[in-house]
Amino acid sequence: MDRATIFSACFTRFRSSVIENRAGAEGQITAFWLLCQRTLSPSEWRVFRLAYLLGADRALCQKHLNIPGPQFVRACNRIAAKLGRTFQQRPTSVAA
Repeated sequence: MDRATIFSACFTRFRSSVIENRAGAEGQITAFWLLCQRTLSPSEWRVFRLAYLLGADRALCQKHLNIPGPQFVRACNRIAAKLGRTFQQRPTSVAA
């Protein structure tokens, strides 16, 4: 399983936990949030927060972050790979 797929599975689980507001999911949500924040650089965290956590579309992200399209796509791919590697190396409750 590649790193982006691992990240995608963990992010899907995080998003469903937030949407469903399941009992006991607070710890899982917090673990995901903190692990992402600690793993990413400040500039990567800005992209991640806007694109993934807040769900802004690509055009809004590019405008708000003042970066061109290809650079934004590369940043998202780099973030997915970096977080996928982190989730793969650290078996926690956030791993799918």
